[in-house]
Amino acid sequence: MADRTTIELSPKNKTKLVSAAARRGLKGYSLIIDEALELYFHDESSRSDKIKAALALQGALSASEADSLAEQVSKVRSRWR
Repeated sequence: MADRTTIELSPKNKTKLVSAAARRGLKGYSLIIDEALELYFHDESSRSDKIKAALALQGALSASEADSLAEQVSKVRSRWR
């Protein structure tokens, strides 16, 4: 059994939520909120994993490799419009 809670929504978001529920033929919008929370927590976990992986690479390049990469990136960026 699901827990019940109260949340505060802006009028704009509540209107969008009610419309989305109506389009899906739902009487309420709890399912949509639950799905949104699942996506949020999954993305947050994924984002955290990506940050950890990136931080684990710290120091993976030698100083000369890092300088070379920075120079190549700078050249590419100079051609952007």
